[in-house]
Amino acid sequence: MEIKVFSHGVGQNSYHFVWCPRFRHKLFRHNKLKFTCENLLRAICRKKGFDLFELDVGEDHIHMFVDITPNFSVSDAFQALKGISSRHLRKCFPMLISHYYWKGGLWSPSYFISSCGGAPLGIIKEYIEKQ
Repeated sequence: MEIKVFSHGVGQNSYHFVWCPRFRHKLFRHNKLKFTCENLLRAICRKKGFDLFELDVGEDHIHMFVDITPNFSVSDAFQALKGISSRHLRKCFPMLISHYYWKGGLWSPSYFISSCGGAPLGIIKEYIEKQ
């Protein structure tokens, strides 16, 4: 992880994202679906300009360690990741997904997020005090 320089600022937006399918179904026991989901999430990150440091697709949840661009809010990043992946996975695997979900909507509406800043709080406070 490195601090990035933007047109009018410098910073780092690293986050740990976790989310799961609705009803915690173990969708990703199916290897083709798991492989497609991993590749799809990597492609979404490339397209949106996110730096993907780590990705793990478990049987019933997904972990990502990602650095998002400053023009995306955290909720917009989640919306892009969950929305695009849901649409493509339901299109590629209609029979498999419809076995679990009869009304559409692949992902649970909830998620977990944790910011992963580089510097400890004490150092930031010290830096601000000395300015």
